[in-house]
Amino acid sequence: MTYDKVSCISNSSKSDKYSLPCLSGKQIESYRIKDKYYIIEGLKGLGYKEEIFKGDRIYIQRIAQHPVGIFLSSKVKYSAFNTIYSIYDCKYDARFILGILNSRLMKFYYDNIYNLGMSLTTQVTIEYLKELPIYKINLENKKEKEIYDKIIGDIDEIQKLSEKDHSNKIVIDSIQNEINKCVEKLYGVEIPL
Repeated sequence: MTYDKVSCISNSSKSDKYSLPCLSGKQIESYRIKDKYYIIEGLKGLGYKEEIFKGDRIYIQRIAQHPVGIFLSSKVKYSAFNTIYSIYDCKYDARFILGILNSRLMKFYYDNIYNLGMSLTTQVTIEYLKELPIYKINLENKKEKEIYDKIIGDIDEIQKLSEKDHSNKIVIDSIQNEINKCVEKLYGVEIPL
């Protein structure tokens, strides 16, 4: 592949030249993609492991006050710039993990443990993500399994609504609040609004 030297590696519009969808951190919000870039297919110098773009996975913003992520199913292919972490090969359904990461509880925890209560935009690090207290759910426990399934279903619903129309914000916010309540119930805490 050869391109002129003034060529960019990405573009906001899909074309013959820019055909591979790619995300950066600023393009994602909790549970939804705001917009995307397209990059040149077969671009040299992107030393990513292929498995981070395959299978069910979570993309997390690297530059943020707390974890903010989206779920991507194995059917969806997006490359990512280095402003995103990819969480893949999860022990539990990736949507369940995402529900915890995007929750009000995890925001509270992250703000108070890692940001020390300050309103700073920092880098979410792999080390901090690994240390987060992800609930070890017992899928044999009927109540926990119901919560697990509800979180997964709610995330599916948010993503469907987000794909259709951004004017569903009130409905989406209501579903996010339900996810927050489920996560808090699992952990046995309540975070004030």
